[in-house]
Amino acid sequence: TQCDAELPEFRDTARAVDGQVDFLFVNSNEHGDWRPMAERNDILELPLAKDVGGTQGNGLYRAVGGPGGMPITAFYDAEGNLVDVAFGALLGGALDDRLEALYGVRPA
Repeated sequence: TQCDAELPEFRDTARAVDGQVDFLFVNSNEHGDWRPMAERNDILELPLAKDVGGTQGNGLYRAVGGPGGMPITAFYDAEGNLVDVAFGALLGGALDDRLEALYGVRPA
C-alpha cells in the first residue's frame, strides 16, 4: 500500500528530527488490526493513535479534508493550528521538503 511505501521514510525522518518536529502516526479509515503494519514498518516506539468518530473511524481524517484515499498527512503549528495537508504518499524527499518549508527543519 502507499502507507507502507511512505512509512519507512516517515519513521527515519521522525527519528532524525526528534525534538524539532513532533510526529503522531494515526490509524484511520479502517477497523482492522493496526499492529502488523506498525511492526512491519518499525514504528511501535513512536507516538501512535487511533482515529475516532466518523463512519469508519475517520473523524480526524474527514476534519482535515480527507477525500477518501490514503495516505494523508496533516501538518500543524506549535499552537495546534492546521497549516498544510498533503494528499497521497510523500516519497523521495517530499516529506523533508515540507518540513523545511513549513518549519525550517531539514533532516540530516
